[in-house]
Amino acid sequence: MRYLYSLAATVLAAAVLFAVFPSSAESEVYDEVLRLHVIAASDSAEDQTIKLAVRDALLAVTEPILAGCESRDEAAARLDAVRPLLARTAAETAGCPAEVHLGWERYPTRTYAAAALPAGEYLSLRVVLGAGEGENWWCVLFPPLCLSAAGDTETVCLEAGLTPEQYRLITASGQDGTPRYRIKFKLLELFEEIFAH
Repeated sequence: MRYLYSLAATVLAAAVLFAVFPSSAESEVYDEVLRLHVIAASDSAEDQTIKLAVRDALLAVTEPILAGCESRDEAAARLDAVRPLLARTAAETAGCPAEVHLGWERYPTRTYAAAALPAGEYLSLRVVLGAGEGENWWCVLFPPLCLSAAGDTETVCLEAGLTPEQYRLITASGQDGTPRYRIKFKLLELFEEIFAH
């Protein structure tokens, strides 16, 4: 009887791990995406409005810079080359100092209008306004899913190098219209938080 309990526990543990750990398509999403992260100076209504104005200004500046990019690494190289321009754009729009960094950041599971992305480490263009003590805003800068005018999401993602499997992974939705993988991504996030300490 003890053998049956051990076998059942092993099968249950394997099923939980299979549901929680990312598939190769999920883990490869991290390698294909570049995120934009704008952090407001404070939580005041004025600074939150400024944060969105900076977002809009940066998206307008980066759209032609990223046009025709075929990979996340190409997009990162182009953005890195113009970081002073991006910092100046952010500072002039915000009316306060702005820092722009290109590096790796940890993101929680995030659901956008067109997709859901798992928690994890993503290459990120991080823009800190003033003291950087306010609520943040983030999106997917490459492929250009931040832009409402991005057009057909599937075409944008596939042209940017996501595989059809990765595209289905981040955009698949259930019958209620919510992203189908959001729960799995949240489980992965919780699992990582438990075992990170």
